[in-house]
Amino acid sequence: MAAATGYGCLLYFSGGANFILFAAAAALFLIASFSSFLLTRDRMHRNIVVILQILAFLGFFYSVKIPVLLSALGILLVFYIMAQQSVLRLSENSLKFRPGALSKAYMKKIFIGFALAAIVLYLPQWDSGTVFVSQKQFQKWYDGFAAVSQRFYAGLDLTASAGTFAEGVIRAQLANNNQFAQLAAGEQEQVVKKGVAEFIANMSKNLGFTLTPEMSLSESVYKYLLTMFTNFKTQFGDSFLAAWAVALFVIVWSVGTIVIWIVSFITYLIFEMFLAFNVVHVAGETRTKEVVEIS
Repeated sequence: MAAATGYGCLLYFSGGANFILFAAAAALFLIASFSSFLLTRDRMHRNIVVILQILAFLGFFYSVKIPVLLSALGILLVFYIMAQQSVLRLSENSLKFRPGALSKAYMKKIFIGFALAAIVLYLPQWDSGTVFVSQKQFQKWYDGFAAVSQRFYAGLDLTASAGTFAEGVIRAQLANNNQFAQLAAGEQEQVVKKGVAEFIANMSKNLGFTLTPEMSLSESVYKYLLTMFTNFKTQFGDSFLAAWAVALFVIVWSVGTIVIWIVSFITYLIFEMFLAFNVVHVAGETRTKEVVEIS
């Protein structure tokens, strides 16, 4: 499942995977990883499983530079250790076995680790002329936003070309113009064409790149964001990359919090189902514990 998550992550940011499929693979990985940790008693075996999970995830990023891969590897190792310690500490301080709380504690650390590792792996994407995601993936996000927008504004077509969008704007501006209404049909078309040309020229100046009537709105928005972020990077350097990485993590963690709640609840249901079918059982144990007292 770690390999599937790594491959899904790679495909998702390149525009080749659906978000639902990627999220499903990530959710199954979290459940499998927690179950593996929970059911493995031997510490050495646990550590081997952790290493295999990390290598399976990173294996698809073989084209990334070695220092970046090592940084991602270090982040994942640290958060795996933190996740295990968190679960063990919570388990030792509780009289009852609580699968929901334990899974949530484990998955939070693992999710943060993989989110940070993914950000580290994609920071170098600035060098390849993308805004962390490919234009193909951005197109999917844009299409979703355009579909939602059209439900609220039926006359707003964000999937049109720049020329078609500009013509719609010009015609809307001239709809209540008496002088325009008195012109012949041919003259009206000439006025509209002139208005569209001026609109495109003004937008090109404001956007900072040459906008053509045939260019889609999604492509123009992507180019605008790419130009803006590239200018920010040139102006502020590594400070901007750090700020953008923090902002990206906040966005991912906001979504991740909801995902973790859902997945931990599913894990709880699976555990209760296993208990009901006697696949697993909860056993009590007694321990001798040393304490320090004043003589």
